[in-house]
Amino acid sequence: MTATKASVLARIKEYDQIGKEQFLKRYASGRSAKSYYLIYNSKYYDLKAIYAASKNPPTKPSEKNSRDSKYELEELGYVCIIDKDEDKKEYNEGERRLTEVQILTRNKGLVAAAKEKYKSICRACDFDFSKFYGEIGIGFIECHHLNPISKVTPKSPPVTVDEVTVLCSNCHRMVHTSSPPLTVEALKALIAAAKISN
Repeated sequence: MTATKASVLARIKEYDQIGKEQFLKRYASGRSAKSYYLIYNSKYYDLKAIYAASKNPPTKPSEKNSRDSKYELEELGYVCIIDKDEDKKEYNEGERRLTEVQILTRNKGLVAAAKEKYKSICRACDFDFSKFYGEIGIGFIECHHLNPISKVTPKSPPVTVDEVTVLCSNCHRMVHTSSPPLTVEALKALIAAAKISN
């Protein structure tokens, strides 16, 4: 089984709890990373060891190429670098990959109806694009399906405007960090808690 965003986060927490030396003994035969690192909360972690330990069941770090591990962690949304030395960081950009994808199309009428109903105000954090950015922010908001669009099939009944909402780009990304997606109410609670703690 491949690593998931949640399983990687669990291994990062374990790494912090037991320390680097014990973590590497447990999952990487004590060997430290030479140049590939995962960065989380401004801390550096041995990329291959974290990735291999995040699989179910955990595998040996040597079983997977460093670049492949780095690519898969980046696909999960994690930040990875080559070489911890600040002046030697390398970031590979512009790589061309040929992929075959299935695209779920969005109905423009539904999106327009949602924007008309909710305007350009995020339903989770109350950010108002038009108020903040002026004219260029009018209508700039993302449509979010309250029932995942991935579950929609050709035989599903039509979707109404009451089955969608609008979210700013940040909140939209945040609700989709878990599967199934967080509810808007759950995200609102997290935002409220964050405001209290700050």
